[in-house]
Amino acid sequence: MNIHLATGINSPLYVPKACPEFALGLDPSVACFLNSFHCFAAESVLEKNAVYRLRHKVYCEELNFEPIRENGMESDSFDTNSMHLGIEHALSAKMVGTVRVITSANSQELLPVESNFGNTITHAELNPGAFQREQICEISRLAVPDFVRCKLRSGDMFTDEQQAQSGSLVAISLYLLASVLCEQEGRFHCFVMFEHKMARALRKIGIHFSQVGDFTEYHGLRAVHYLDVRTLNETLKPKYLALRSMLATQLDSNSLARLGSKKIA
Repeated sequence: MNIHLATGINSPLYVPKACPEFALGLDPSVACFLNSFHCFAAESVLEKNAVYRLRHKVYCEELNFEPIRENGMESDSFDTNSMHLGIEHALSAKMVGTVRVITSANSQELLPVESNFGNTITHAELNPGAFQREQICEISRLAVPDFVRCKLRSGDMFTDEQQAQSGSLVAISLYLLASVLCEQEGRFHCFVMFEHKMARALRKIGIHFSQVGDFTEYHGLRAVHYLDVRTLNETLKPKYLALRSMLATQLDSNSLARLGSKKIA
């Protein structure tokens, strides 16, 4: 069974009591995170369906942002032009987060920020239409389930503060992973629709999204933001720069392992 597909929502997470602080000068919470969680690119139909099920859990059942689907999977037309990423708990293989990067091949393939919120974008230079289509993308559908979002802080799943801090890195790691994928694919100009508090939180760790549009009502007040992912090597704080580098290595290694398993099959 593919380790990425065992996503039993109700099974408890297990994290080793002793997270090794690698001899790489890593922050203890980062070392613990990398020891406890693995990232992957969802490429097969089964892997993508697991992503859609987690999104349904979060967006439809927990947050009530989208209507309940009979098939238990939250998906839309933009998924066709998307690259999907996930994070799973290493030992239980439980998926603890996912995010997608939406691409565009031509002017007819609009990003959601263009088709749904294009009239709110006010910046003349930092808007999707100002760049080559093969260099733009949108980070979307970041989903971290309730058992991670809320319960990590309660101590129910972690035995000490260090492990709780490592779990709190899931959402941040999804943004970092998305930025890695954007840069690898040459999609340097990245757009996202989120609240001011999220932009402020990301800025604190060195991800400097710029607001390029007016706030509008969309599950709360949100605005289109822009980031050139090539700036992250200069702006990220050392802890998160190290995490991003390790995630990039892990993502590449997992991709090679998956390719090898396909050849064997």
